[in-house]
Amino acid sequence: VYVPAGGDIPTGQKITSFAVVENKSGEIVDVKEDEATMMASGKDAYIDRSIDLGPGTYTATFGVASGGRILAASRTPMTIDALDPASTGVSPLFLASAVYPMTTQWRQKDPFIFGGLKVVPQGDALFAPGGDLWYFVELRNPGVTDQGVPNVRVQIDIHGKTAKGPTELKFPMKDTNLARLSEKGRYGLGLSIPLDGFKPGDYTMKVHVLDGVLGKN
Repeated sequence: VYVPAGGDIPTGQKITSFAVVENKSGEIVDVKEDEATMMASGKDAYIDRSIDLGPGTYTATFGVASGGRILAASRTPMTIDALDPASTGVSPLFLASAVYPMTTQWRQKDPFIFGGLKVVPQGDALFAPGGDLWYFVELRNPGVTDQGVPNVRVQIDIHGKTAKGPTELKFPMKDTNLARLSEKGRYGLGLSIPLDGFKPGDYTMKVHVLDGVLGKN
């Protein structure tokens, strides 16, 4: 749950985090509720949790409450695919401006932790000039060289609409390093782009990942 600056749920507020998950037949298969504190992400506030679900089709309600009153909630359909653990794959792209090293122990399934880095996805996808835009992708079972490391190259294309017309930023294909994650066969790709050169506007970012060992895009 992400609350932009100026929202009704400030950083530091004590809340109850809850989740209700229903299966395709409308039966409740999981309920989670715990006490927590809204965390800071710059001037914004957030709370994140994870739940374990088997393959299937679900409808989930996530939210926060305080004093018996629901402050925010969202109901969303979800499909969990059955994956072969040995198969290769790439996660959806997500963007962040708040990234920092973990100073406490974390569990394997804690959300948005990549090789000891805590990443807070920018829930409203709004970024301010002068900072950095971080992008993250998780790779499952990429090919590895004889030295046991992946050989991955990345290209970025950004298309924008500004008050002065369309604009493009293109970053050529180049080699990149991946962070090995705690789960076997999982790697994190995370890099930052300075926002100084961006004009105010709406942008679409595309990341092209090339696995040089497997020869896959």
